[in-house]
Amino acid sequence: MTNQTAVLELEKVSVTYVEGQRRIPAVRGVSLSVKPNEIVGVVGESGSGKSTLAFAIMRLLRSAQVQGTIRVMGQNMFDLGPRELRKFRWQTISMVFQSAMNALNPVMTVESQIADTIRYHRPEVSRDQILQRIDELAELVRIDRARFRNYPHELSGGMRQRVVIAIAIALDPQVVIMDEPTTALDVVVQRTLLERVMEVQRHTRFSILFISHDLGLVAEIVNRVAIMYAGRIVELTSGRLIQQTDVPHHPYTQGLLAAIPRLTAQSVVVRGIPGTPPDMAHLPVGCPFAPRCAAAMPQCRAVDPPLAMIDGTIIACHLFESNEGGA
Repeated sequence: MTNQTAVLELEKVSVTYVEGQRRIPAVRGVSLSVKPNEIVGVVGESGSGKSTLAFAIMRLLRSAQVQGTIRVMGQNMFDLGPRELRKFRWQTISMVFQSAMNALNPVMTVESQIADTIRYHRPEVSRDQILQRIDELAELVRIDRARFRNYPHELSGGMRQRVVIAIAIALDPQVVIMDEPTTALDVVVQRTLLERVMEVQRHTRFSILFISHDLGLVAEIVNRVAIMYAGRIVELTSGRLIQQTDVPHHPYTQGLLAAIPRLTAQSVVVRGIPGTPPDMAHLPVGCPFAPRCAAAMPQCRAVDPPLAMIDGTIIACHLFESNEGGA
């Protein structure tokens, strides 16, 4: 799954939280790449390891052990010292966090926060150049320039989220991680925000790792999508194939698809996935999804299936083992 031209490469990345004598695996052997100008989605329920993976990429985890390789523009993130890392973040890779209000300083105006970000990383830039860049960012995220003189609490939730995006792209990074950027926003604002994200991405041509629990939302904007369950990728496919029911999908992906309301259908039937995600501190033997899977077989409860290529989609499921000829 790695690619020499990738701007972001993850090779067998695992994250384990350590609490005294307890070791809790949160991410298990994730390999994934993001190519230039590509949008890759990562989808899964709460607790599947999505945000932990994002924080591991940014090296923002403190009480966890991270194994594997994380490269951004060919640079191994674990080879960077503290000072180099601070410079590398935001200039080469940046992140849009879930809660815009928590990500912004409540006692500084939006303009001051953007200016500080630029000034810290590029001290040689003049005040006029900073103000010009802020003007450009306001236009990109479609916020009235005058509103940048406001404090975060004076802006709506959608505006605050767009401000966080403006800060994330202020230094023209090659990769932006967006961790649930539409959380807590109503449907109309979500749509507007996604349109802005797509518009900005087309204009600046950065790559995006888009993390969400909403498969229907992600499928509309991504080139590829990785489905995570119990800390590992169980399916990797294209945005074009993800919502097609006539192609192979992991049973968990099928459950996520069945839970998406079809507003244009004559009769809407939404089916949830029975059961709950596993306790990561006590993962069951075999496939972690087996206790919730209607198609589970005896081997599912004994062996965790490896990823295999099935008709253009990479899936980890024993159901498709007999069709692995194209792997």
